[in-house]
Amino acid sequence: MASKLTDLEVLKLFNEKVTHLQGLSITKYLKSQQVGALVEFQKGKGWDSIFIGPESEQIDAFVLTMRFFIQNNETTSIGNMRERYVSLPISGSTRKHVLSIISELNEFLDGKTNISIDESGPLTNRQVMELFVWGSRAHANTKKREIHQALSETAFFPILEVDFQIIIHAFLVALDRLKEVNESIVGVVQDAV
Repeated sequence: MASKLTDLEVLKLFNEKVTHLQGLSITKYLKSQQVGALVEFQKGKGWDSIFIGPESEQIDAFVLTMRFFIQNNETTSIGNMRERYVSLPISGSTRKHVLSIISELNEFLDGKTNISIDESGPLTNRQVMELFVWGSRAHANTKKREIHQALSETAFFPILEVDFQIIIHAFLVALDRLKEVNESIVGVVQDAV
């Protein structure tokens, strides 16, 4: 049976995974290249579209590590880290700061996109993320996979691909900020041990 990781080990693992994401080619691509979608209608031909952005392999590599931050069975998930920050021996201002970063990310994820797939209204960023992560890239949730597959056959799918890249970028920004705070917390936790 594996032993439970200490707070210090979890903070270091979190930072290690963020560092890994920072070194991926997709991260460099998103910082230096533009992402977009071209959707057009041609009389007699119908709708056509193209996604302009990172290659599929780059996205898959990112999602593989991204799961460490979104699956709650991982000690490094954002949800589990939120609970850990509450119990760590850190200052109230540091705790408030990290919880604010997590809150901002969650507000973004709960924000609406410009895409609706049914009468219930626009998809949220979280729903788009889940369609790509759990419906295609990292898992095969049957319902999400069916929706992802159906959407991928439409001319408007590249717009969702762009939204997913925006979501990836928002995750990177939040994770970078959390890593920076974690680096200072590591010293505090080491001193408390």
